[in-house]
Formats: sequence, C-alpha cells, structure tokens
Amino acid sequence: MLVAERAGKSPSQLARECDVSPQRFFNWRHRGVPVAQVRPLAKALAWGLLPHELRPDLPDIFPVPVQGVSAQAA
Repeated sequence: MLVAERAGKSPSQLARECDVSPQRFFNWRHRGVPVAQVRPLAKALAWGLLPHELRPDLPDIFPVPVQGVSAQAA
C-alpha cells in the first residue's frame, strides 16, 4: 500500500497501530477507511496524510483545515 510506504511502515505495522487486522486494513484500500479509523490512521501516518485527505468524500466530518489552525486540533 502506497500510504504505508510513504510512512516508512509496512501495512501490517499500520494495521497494528490502528488496532485492526492486516486483512481489515487491506480492505480499506477497496472500501475506504471507516470514519472511526480515519484519525487513528492519520496519527499512525504521523499526520503525513490528514483526515480530509483520507476521506475527501466526507467534507462535513473531515473539513479541509483553515490556515493557521492545527490539523490535530481541528
């Protein structure tokens, strides 16, 4: 998974950090990251991908941060 490579971690490592099985993590590639897992995944990726980038289809839940506002505080 390209996201894992960008983070310098294996998909299995990211799955463990998100407290899900590697199979479930792999399924996210095809089905999308579940809403409840977006922030844990962003954190596991050291915020290299922000929640609104992981789920751009949900702007009401994960809006694009306003400049000057911390993504972690949003």
